[in-house]
Amino acid sequence: YTLYTSLKDNQTKTSSNDSLELVVPSFGNCIQTSSIQFATSISNTQTNKVFDKGGLSVVPNPSRRYRYHNSVLPFYFEVYNLLPPDSVNNEFKCEYAITDSTGDSLIVVPAQSIKKPGTSCIKMQTLDIRGLEAGKHLLSVTTTDPASGQSSTVQSYFWVDSSTPLRRTATRLPMTAADVKK
Repeated sequence: YTLYTSLKDNQTKTSSNDSLELVVPSFGNCIQTSSIQFATSISNTQTNKVFDKGGLSVVPNPSRRYRYHNSVLPFYFEVYNLLPPDSVNNEFKCEYAITDSTGDSLIVVPAQSIKKPGTSCIKMQTLDIRGLEAGKHLLSVTTTDPASGQSSTVQSYFWVDSSTPLRRTATRLPMTAADVKK
């Protein structure tokens, strides 16, 4: 693919054009998992069409930073090239793990069976991250299709931030002599 861009400055009437070659990888025929999209919230209501993903409202968290006191880590991903469901093979499995910056496992969610809706699937998940120390963490998602025996793993970093939020303070004006008499 070729991406063409054109910018025009309306004040100076100057413009610039550029192009960029994009290589979009093929998912091939084996099971694949999209990249993880971290979210601030995920819901079934479609209040904002900009964040609509397959019937879900996925409000992104591009900074991938979560407050220390937050108890949940919402994220979204897609699974492709599952074998078509039949009466025997109608489920696939997802497993989740969170490790710290040294590679130590902090949270492991064993494989859960999920009913196949077809050959692809959208998946939202929320993990309880209470108790995670502040710092950089790695989320791993492994999807497995038992019918084909194939697996796919994707990983992405997120951060737990323990700094206190800035608070607005009321402006205190110096007291006047009249205020003191009151």
